[in-house]
Amino acid sequence: MSRRDQNVEKKLIWRVLPACIFAFLLCSSAPQAVETQDELNKKEARGRRVIHPPYSGPLLLTSLGQDPAASIVSAILDTKTDIEAKFIPLADPKHLEEFKTLVVCVGVSSEGLKTAGTRLKAETERAKTLLEAAKTADMAVVLLHLEGQKGRDESSMTLVKTALDFADALVVQKAGNEDGYFTEASEKHGLPLHEIERYMDLADLAEKIFASSEP
Repeated sequence: MSRRDQNVEKKLIWRVLPACIFAFLLCSSAPQAVETQDELNKKEARGRRVIHPPYSGPLLLTSLGQDPAASIVSAILDTKTDIEAKFIPLADPKHLEEFKTLVVCVGVSSEGLKTAGTRLKAETERAKTLLEAAKTADMAVVLLHLEGQKGRDESSMTLVKTALDFADALVVQKAGNEDGYFTEASEKHGLPLHEIERYMDLADLAEKIFASSEP
């Protein structure tokens, strides 16, 4: 190869080389495939250890938000079933020791909070502390939302979202799930979902998902 040909080849190499380097860097820095939200949800659900029914008694029943629903549930369990349950409106971690399952009835009532001598911020903090303690103790947590659309207000849903991170099962009034919110939440978290039409349906459902107290 003549000197002239060698010079031409060198010039061609130096012209092409920057483009090659740029192409290499572009490919190596290309973003990896991003997981869809559905894939992330399924991964999250697989990563949680969900306790499945039947849930052992005795049950600790408490309200998150202090609406009347929890006291109605307590009366139904007491008069219509053989399930041992104790209702403590402002339960905290020290109450968990003698129970096997925590049942939280979620719904905010400003009048109920006032009667209980607490405020929404304190109630939210109590909810998180109680739920964290229950899961640390390896207790099952059953989330009840029984006030239908009336219970879908912003304050109540804040507590619902907090409880969902710890729940093992959902029991909801059908009228409160018309938009499929709880169906989607149950799929996201890998939880069983039970829908009821009215409060009294809870008696039959409770006999199915709650076991008798262990001796």
